[in-house]
Amino acid sequence: MPTNYYDVVVVGQELAAIAAGGLLARRGFRVLWLGDGEAVGQPDGYSWQELELPTEPFVFAGAERPAPRRVLAETALTQVIKRRTQPCRPSFQAVLPHARIDVGEVDVLAREIEREFSHDRVMTQAALVHAAESDRRIEALLEIDVTLPPQRFWERREVARVGVDPRREADPLAGFAARHAFRAFFASVAAVTSDLDPRDLVPAATARLYTTWRRGTSRLVGGRQGLRDLFLEKIEAQSGELQPQLEAARILLRRGKVTGILPRGRKEALGCGAVIVGSPARALALCDGEKAPKTLAAALGAVRVAFRRYTLNLVVPTEAVPEGMGSIVVAVDDDTRPLAPENAFLLCASDPDGQGRVVLTASTLVADAPADEDGQVRARLVARVARIVPFLAENLLCGHSPHDGLPAIGRLAEKGPPPMRLPMTPVVRATAPAWGLGGFPYATGWKGLYTASRATLPALGLEGEFTAAWGLARILTLAEGRRDFLKRRAIGRG
Repeated sequence: MPTNYYDVVVVGQELAAIAAGGLLARRGFRVLWLGDGEAVGQPDGYSWQELELPTEPFVFAGAERPAPRRVLAETALTQVIKRRTQPCRPSFQAVLPHARIDVGEVDVLAREIEREFSHDRVMTQAALVHAAESDRRIEALLEIDVTLPPQRFWERREVARVGVDPRREADPLAGFAARHAFRAFFASVAAVTSDLDPRDLVPAATARLYTTWRRGTSRLVGGRQGLRDLFLEKIEAQSGELQPQLEAARILLRRGKVTGILPRGRKEALGCGAVIVGSPARALALCDGEKAPKTLAAALGAVRVAFRRYTLNLVVPTEAVPEGMGSIVVAVDDDTRPLAPENAFLLCASDPDGQGRVVLTASTLVADAPADEDGQVRARLVARVARIVPFLAENLLCGHSPHDGLPAIGRLAEKGPPPMRLPMTPVVRATAPAWGLGGFPYATGWKGLYTASRATLPALGLEGEFTAAWGLARILTLAEGRRDFLKRRAIGRG
């Protein structure tokens, strides 16, 4: 039966926050999710002529990594994820101006590298071995059951025992010239998957993301929203509540501590012990009128938006897709330039639908500037995709971005989706990334108010979101432990 008091209220659509809510619900916390107007099951995309067009491509990788493995196991989603994912073969295809490499199984990759970088065979092999060793050291760090970055003395001591600091890991690419094509190949995955500015990525993070994708990528049914929905189902199954249409209007504080939350349009507040939101800016907005604590003010001053992810959907007939093109392509237009903005891009191809149509979804980093009103960003991205998909212009049925407010292009443009200006996902830049991996902290300075999002551990991409979820759930679980949490589990609420 619904009550007006909850242990934890999760606000918004951030995967890390919702996954943390799923873990806490599993551990016996009474959790409420406020969707801020977004319905459960609403796709991260839009429809056109029975096709689903994503607002951002989503690639599932790294399920075997420590944090995703722990989160999925505790929420009993491991087998569900296996059933809902379709492995990609090869894991991904890297396309450079003068090289095309199928990345996947080690022996196949070795032959690909030998073919494309034969003049630097020894250096490339040494770099890949070095990257694998760096990845194993970071794996040992992330295997520790602590909050990362570590929050307490005991956690810092446990981390110190491992003796691994991502900021001090050597660069596997140190022996290569600044404009060597292998650098672009190796760093391109990080450029299209990390939520941290590529200029701020430490070598360990670049190696981690490359190795994760090399080990295997998959397409997940429902994409990012499908993954969120699985955790929302866990919240509801553990006596939590989902209120997708309710929007948080204000967080109530008393003497610097969260006491409740007021939904918009409601007169009665909901009592709660903790609130999880997606970002410090959102936290501050919900505490309107309150002076920002030093922790929150420092976070807002240290992290800013550097780029945004621009997505373009291109619908073509199946025969327009080149034979041999991977379902996931990481491309670099100019391997002598920085990978952002508008150089590296991700291209994902859907399976053909019943009418023989394929959706090619391209995504690239663009400057944090006003919308592409003159269509130049779209035109440049179309031209870059056309280098991978010859005769794209002749075969394009419909091209449309959900971000730029422009009408569709292509043979069926008149029947295309309407102009849209949906927000683009931000990629952040941090003054001093925590451990070389982190952006926003979990704590805000107000007791009981926390943040968890893609910007918490942005350097690690999707793995960072799972790590943030696990870390925040650990913080709240330890706090609850001081209030007889174990007793609640013993009587069957966990």
